Order: sequence, then C-alpha cells, then structure tokens
Amino acid sequence: MKIILNDQTLDLSDNLINIAEFLSSQSIPLGGTAVAVNNRLITRSNWELTFLKDGDVVTVISAAFGG
Repeated sequence: MKIILNDQTLDLSDNLINIAEFLSSQSIPLGGTAVAVNNRLITRSNWELTFLKDGDVVTVISAAFGG
C-alpha cells in the first residue's frame, strides 16, 4: 500500500493500519501532533477508528516548543 506522508511516498506492507498505528510505525510522537488525511482533519479521538487506504495523502504537523 502506498501512502504519501508530508510529500514523501511510503510503501507500507500492512494493508489495514489505523492512524495511531501508522504514527507509531513512523516514530512520530503522538503528543502535540495534528493529522489530516486527504485534506480532512482527523481528531485524536478518531485516530484508532480511521484506517488508511492505498493512495491516501497524510499530513502530519507536530508542535515545536522552545523560545
């Protein structure tokens, strides 16, 4: 399955993966992270209920802290 993550194409061996599992597989921290799939914001409460499909475009934005 091919997924586009922040403009990079990834080949995933798993054909049934939800957003929470996907983020963990990519070592993306869950805290302070926003996720959109095909330009639609997915709330954190729906990450385990939303499964990715071949060709999905995933945008991940992580908050940066510091000063």
